[in-house]
Amino acid sequence: MIRPKPRRAKAAAKRAAKPERAQQHRPQHFGSDVPQAFTLAEAAILLSVSKPTMRRLIKRELINPIRVLRHFLFSDEELRRFLREGQ
Repeated sequence: MIRPKPRRAKAAAKRAAKPERAQQHRPQHFGSDVPQAFTLAEAAILLSVSKPTMRRLIKRELINPIRVLRHFLFSDEELRRFLREGQ
């Protein structure tokens, strides 16, 4: 007797229930009363640039991160300043 292949309905249902990866990791937009700090990847998403471009902006001192150990964090105010100045 030949058995039919199992349907993959469960896997398809799980994929449909999950949000898109880009939307899943997208940080909150500006506007919160609580001061926030964003990682390099989150700041890059908010500014619509790549991570290497963020590193270039840091090197050229166009945007000033907060350094925590070996990591860069960007304050909400700093990202707003960068957008306001339009560099």
